[in-house]
Amino acid sequence: MSKPQFILLSFLVVLSGCSLIFSSNTSPVNESPTNQSIDISTKNVDPVQKIEPDWQKVNSNSIPQAASAFSLSLSIPKNWAVESVPAIEAINFYDPQAPGENNLDKSQNIFTLFSR
Repeated sequence: MSKPQFILLSFLVVLSGCSLIFSSNTSPVNESPTNQSIDISTKNVDPVQKIEPDWQKVNSNSIPQAASAFSLSLSIPKNWAVESVPAIEAINFYDPQAPGENNLDKSQNIFTLFSR
Protein backbone atom coordinates (compact mmCIF):
# COMPACT_ATOMS: atom_id res chain seq x y z
CA MET A 1 0.00 0.00 0.00
CA SER A 2 1.43 3.35 -0.99
CA LYS A 3 1.70 6.25 1.40
CA PRO A 4 -1.12 8.31 -0.27
CA GLN A 5 -3.44 5.29 -0.18
CA PHE A 6 -2.63 4.73 3.50
CA ILE A 7 -3.30 8.39 4.34
CA LEU A 8 -6.60 8.32 2.43
CA LEU A 9 -7.68 5.09 4.13
CA SER A 10 -6.74 6.46 7.58
CA PHE A 11 -8.66 9.66 6.90
CA LEU A 12 -11.78 7.70 5.89
CA VAL A 13 -11.59 5.52 9.02
CA VAL A 14 -11.28 8.58 11.28
CA LEU A 15 -14.08 10.35 9.43
CA SER A 16 -16.45 7.39 9.76
CA GLY A 17 -15.61 7.05 13.46
CA CYS A 18 -16.38 10.73 14.04
CA SER A 19 -19.69 10.44 12.23
CA LEU A 20 -20.67 7.52 14.49
CA ILE A 21 -19.77 9.48 17.63
CA PHE A 22 -21.70 12.58 16.61
CA SER A 23 -24.71 10.73 15.26
CA SER A 24 -25.15 8.73 18.48
CA ASN A 25 -25.42 11.96 20.50
CA THR A 26 -28.43 13.23 18.56
CA SER A 27 -31.94 12.23 19.47
CA PRO A 28 -34.50 11.27 16.84
CA VAL A 29 -36.87 14.01 15.78
CA ASN A 30 -40.58 13.38 16.07
CA GLU A 31 -41.92 13.81 12.53
CA SER A 32 -45.60 13.78 13.51
CA PRO A 33 -47.62 16.82 12.43
CA THR A 34 -48.84 17.42 15.98
CA ASN A 35 -47.40 16.52 19.33
CA GLN A 36 -50.73 15.66 20.89
CA SER A 37 -50.89 12.81 23.34
CA ILE A 38 -53.58 10.20 22.94
CA ASP A 39 -55.32 8.76 25.98
CA ILE A 40 -55.56 4.99 25.55
CA SER A 41 -56.66 4.19 29.07
CA THR A 42 -59.53 1.80 29.57
CA LYS A 43 -60.96 3.32 32.73
CA ASN A 44 -64.18 4.48 31.02
CA VAL A 45 -64.66 1.49 28.71
CA ASP A 46 -67.60 -0.80 29.31
CA PRO A 47 -66.21 -4.37 29.44
CA VAL A 48 -69.46 -5.70 27.96
CA GLN A 49 -69.78 -3.70 24.78
CA LYS A 50 -73.04 -3.58 22.90
CA ILE A 51 -72.97 -5.18 19.47
CA GLU A 52 -74.67 -3.36 16.62
CA PRO A 53 -77.75 -5.11 15.16
CA ASP A 54 -75.90 -5.89 11.90
CA TRP A 55 -73.20 -7.88 13.74
CA GLN A 56 -73.05 -11.26 15.43
CA LYS A 57 -70.69 -12.53 18.12
CA VAL A 58 -68.60 -15.63 17.28
CA ASN A 59 -66.58 -17.75 19.71
CA SER A 60 -64.04 -20.19 18.32
CA ASN A 61 -65.08 -22.88 20.82
CA SER A 62 -68.57 -22.92 19.28
CA ILE A 63 -67.27 -23.73 15.77
CA PRO A 64 -67.45 -27.51 15.13
CA GLN A 65 -64.06 -29.13 14.46
CA ALA A 66 -62.13 -25.87 14.98
CA ALA A 67 -58.52 -26.40 16.04
CA SER A 68 -58.13 -26.16 19.81
CA ALA A 69 -55.27 -23.67 19.36
CA PHE A 70 -57.80 -21.03 18.33
CA SER A 71 -59.11 -19.09 21.28
CA LEU A 72 -60.94 -16.05 20.05
CA SER A 73 -64.16 -14.17 20.33
CA LEU A 74 -65.08 -11.56 17.77
CA SER A 75 -67.91 -9.78 16.01
CA ILE A 76 -68.58 -10.36 12.33
CA PRO A 77 -71.30 -9.11 9.98
CA LYS A 78 -74.61 -10.89 10.51
CA ASN A 79 -74.80 -12.07 6.91
CA TRP A 80 -71.45 -13.92 7.16
CA ALA A 81 -71.07 -17.55 8.17
CA VAL A 82 -68.20 -19.41 9.84
CA GLU A 83 -66.82 -22.87 9.26
CA SER A 84 -63.84 -24.94 10.26
CA VAL A 85 -61.46 -26.20 7.58
CA PRO A 86 -59.77 -29.11 9.42
CA ALA A 87 -57.57 -30.11 6.46
CA ILE A 88 -55.55 -26.89 6.82
CA GLU A 89 -56.35 -26.14 10.49
CA ALA A 90 -58.23 -22.97 9.61
CA ILE A 91 -61.37 -21.05 10.42
CA ASN A 92 -63.09 -19.56 7.37
CA PHE A 93 -65.32 -16.48 7.63
CA TYR A 94 -67.35 -16.26 4.43
CA ASP A 95 -70.27 -14.44 2.87
CA PRO A 96 -72.81 -16.98 1.56
CA GLN A 97 -74.09 -14.40 -0.97
CA ALA A 98 -70.61 -13.70 -2.39
CA PRO A 99 -69.77 -15.05 -5.84
CA GLY A 100 -67.98 -18.39 -5.90
CA GLU A 101 -68.50 -22.11 -6.23
CA ASN A 102 -67.60 -23.06 -2.66
CA ASN A 103 -67.16 -21.42 0.73
CA LEU A 104 -63.42 -20.88 0.29
CA ASP A 105 -64.18 -18.93 -2.89
CA LYS A 106 -66.63 -16.84 -0.85
CA SER A 107 -64.11 -16.32 1.95
CA GLN A 108 -63.89 -12.85 3.48
CA ASN A 109 -61.28 -13.73 6.10
CA ILE A 110 -59.49 -16.94 7.02
CA PHE A 111 -57.42 -17.70 10.11
CA THR A 112 -54.84 -20.43 9.62
CA LEU A 113 -52.35 -22.07 11.97
CA PHE A 114 -48.84 -21.99 10.56
CA SER A 115 -47.02 -23.82 13.35
CA ARG A 116 -47.66 -25.46 16.66
